[in-house]
Amino acid sequence: MKKIQINQNTWIGLFWVGLNFVSKVLFLSKQNVVGDEAFSIFYAQMSIPHLFGELVKGNNPPLYEIILHGWTFVFGISPMSVRFLSCVFASITVYIIYQIGVQFFSKRIGLLAAGFYTLSNFFIFFSHEARVYALFALLTTWSFLLFFKLGDGQKNYRRIFLLALVNSLLLYSHYFGTVVIFIQGLAFILIRGYRILFLKSYLWSYLITAGFYLPYAGYFLNRLNSVHQDGTWLKPPNGLEPIYALVVKMSNAPVIAVFFLLILVIALIKTIRSKRLESISKEQYVIFIWFPVSVLLVFLFSFVMPLFLNRYLLYSGIGFYFLLAFSIEIWRERSYLRSILTFLCLGGMLFTIDLNPSNHREVKSMVSYVKELNKESNNIVFMCPDYLHLSYVYHHSRDWFNRAEDFQNDEAFKEVLREENIFPISSSKGLDFNKIKTFDKVIYIDAAANFSYPNNAILPTLEDSLKLIGKNHFETLFDVYVFE
Repeated sequence: MKKIQINQNTWIGLFWVGLNFVSKVLFLSKQNVVGDEAFSIFYAQMSIPHLFGELVKGNNPPLYEIILHGWTFVFGISPMSVRFLSCVFASITVYIIYQIGVQFFSKRIGLLAAGFYTLSNFFIFFSHEARVYALFALLTTWSFLLFFKLGDGQKNYRRIFLLALVNSLLLYSHYFGTVVIFIQGLAFILIRGYRILFLKSYLWSYLITAGFYLPYAGYFLNRLNSVHQDGTWLKPPNGLEPIYALVVKMSNAPVIAVFFLLILVIALIKTIRSKRLESISKEQYVIFIWFPVSVLLVFLFSFVMPLFLNRYLLYSGIGFYFLLAFSIEIWRERSYLRSILTFLCLGGMLFTIDLNPSNHREVKSMVSYVKELNKESNNIVFMCPDYLHLSYVYHHSRDWFNRAEDFQNDEAFKEVLREENIFPISSSKGLDFNKIKTFDKVIYIDAAANFSYPNNAILPTLEDSLKLIGKNHFETLFDVYVFE
C-alpha cells in the first residue's frame, strides 16, 4: 500500500486548526444564549419546508439553519451543542488562511495572517455564537483560495465547479455573499492577469453559480425591495466612525487599531514611492482590495439603505489581516524592523486577547429572578420587544423550546406563551387591564424597548395605573419592573 505523505505546510496548517479549536472551545457555553441565537435554534428545529418558508422573509438565507437542523436533531440544543458548529467552522478557516499565504505569497505571510486571526477577539466572539457568521467567513476564505487557484491559467474543470459550488453556498448563507462575488468581479476589471483568464476559466464558474442561485434569486430581490421600502433598524453612517469602530473590533483595542492603521498607511506610501506596484502579483492586488472594497461599498450603500453592521462585515476581517501581514513584510529588507513590528502587532493582540468575550446579555439571571417572583404569587408577565420571548423561553423552559417543531411559525408559539400568562408586546396596546386585575402582580421586562419601539408607552402606562414595588437591572439591556 502506498504511504500517504503529508508535507510540512499541511502539518503547520493542522497545528493552527488545533490551536484555534482548543482556544475557542474552552468557554463555548459560558455566555447566555440570547437574541438571534435563540431565533436560529428555534427555527432550526422546524421541518425543512417550514424553516425555509419562514426564513426567506428574513435577513439571511436559510443555509445555516438547515445545517443546524440536522445537527440539533442528533445532538440537541444545549449551548455547547448549538455553538459547536461555529467553533468548528472558525477553526477550519485558519487552515485556509495559512494555505492562501503559503501557496500564493510566502510562509511568513501565512503565519502572520493566521496569527492575527487566531488572536482576534472579534472572530473568537462569533465562533461562540450559534449564527451564520463563522460559516460565512469560512466560505469566503475558501472562495478566495479557489479563486486564486483557478488563476494559474489552466482550464481545470474540477476547480471551476468547486469555485461555483462554494460561491453558491456563500450566497445561500448570507446576502453579503454578493459583495464577495462583486470583489472577484472587480478583479476581472482592474487586474489584467484576471481579465485574460476570465473567458478561459472564470466565466463558466460564475455561470454555474448563477444557475445554482437562480431558484432563490426571486426571494433575494423581494427581500431587497422590502428593505428598501420599509428600511432597517440601523441608521445611516455619521462620518467615518463606523469604519474606525470596525477596525477596533478587528484589532482587539483602540490603541492597537491606531497602530495597525499607521502601519498600513506607511506601507502604502512606501510601496508607491518605491515604484513596486509593477512587481505586485495579481493575487496581491486582490488582497489589497478585499478589505477596503468590502467596507467602503457597504459604507456608501448605507447612506441609501443602512446596512453597516460589524457582524455583517466579519468576512472582511480576513482581508484586513492579510493586508496587515503584507504591510509588515514590506520591511523584509530591514529584518530587525520587520521583527519588531511582528512582535508589537502579535504581542499587542496576545496581550488583549479574551478567550471568553462577553455578549453582555444576562438573560439567564433575569429569567431566574422572574421565576422566583412567580413562585411567591400569581403574576402576569409582559415583555418588550416582543421578539425577546425566544431568548426568555430558552432559559425558562428547555422543554417548551423543544416544542418548536410543533408550531407552524413564531406567532403560533406566542399563543402558547400567552396561555401561560407570558405576553410579548410591542406597545401599551398589548396591556389588557381587565386581565391584569385578576393577578397579584405585574412583571414587566424591558429590554431597551424604546430602541426597538420608540414611544411604545408601556412603562408610563403601567406606572400611571399600578404601584411600582420593585426594579432590578441585568446586564446590559434588561430591566425588570414589578407592579401591584
